[in-house]
Amino acid sequence: MISAAPSQRRHSAASTVLLLAIVPLLAGCVTRGYKMAPKDVPPATALNLPATQPAAEGTLQTVISYKGPGSWKREAYWDEYVISITNRGSGPLTIATAALRPATGDPLAPGTNPWELEKYSKKWWQSNAARQGGTYLALGAGATVGAGVAYASAMSGFMAGGTSGAAATAGTIGATAFVALPLVAAGTVYANVHSKHKVEAEFARRRLVLPLTIAPGATAQGSLFFRITPAPRRLALACRSGDEDQNLVFDLGPLSHLHLKEPAGAPPADRTSIASQAQGPSVASNQ
Repeated sequence: MISAAPSQRRHSAASTVLLLAIVPLLAGCVTRGYKMAPKDVPPATALNLPATQPAAEGTLQTVISYKGPGSWKREAYWDEYVISITNRGSGPLTIATAALRPATGDPLAPGTNPWELEKYSKKWWQSNAARQGGTYLALGAGATVGAGVAYASAMSGFMAGGTSGAAATAGTIGATAFVALPLVAAGTVYANVHSKHKVEAEFARRRLVLPLTIAPGATAQGSLFFRITPAPRRLALACRSGDEDQNLVFDLGPLSHLHLKEPAGAPPADRTSIASQAQGPSVASNQ
């Protein structure tokens, strides 16, 4: 029986270790936009702003913003308004539409698709945040660029075979890497598809679908997703009970600092100032 030479055994061992280390690492890579928030995100803080009409009673429980308390998606380019509506009338209550009034511009309709909403929201932010003289908060784009450069550099060094070791070892490792590439690609595609569907499912589970009809005495709860909106003014729900329109309007005064920097020289405001407006227990990140 002919045994492998020591150098061949070393090459084989190195290739095996590399394959076992690289494939699970890269197969689990998920595009940043599809990642869920880490498990240690604090729960959303209760806001509990009321809006009332004879046949309808509404509560804006909280607002979940980019990387804020209650976030369930790692980088969600939207504002999530969590609301509940109770039908106090004797007949069905229909919530037809919702509109968010920003500080400037036309009212905004809620988004129905997470990826379309993020695309629209990112485009709006990039077009408006910089030209407001530094009024709006930055969203940490530099971290994304840095991570991408570091990853590309590491992969370039790896695919080049490194700068140490014998040429034969480098060749063996390089061959192993190319053998592993189909597995890595398949694993990465699967991880991205799985994570994308996970975001879509959670978005759909939380979203309050309009129009919505609520039976007498019943309560509906869910989220309305709007593009990132600094200093919103009002949230209005167009309701109808029988032949009568009864619009629920939430005054968003407590959110006047949302997505805004403090003026130069002003004392820093608490970005979780919603807590000072709380009138009840915290709202969990998962409803």
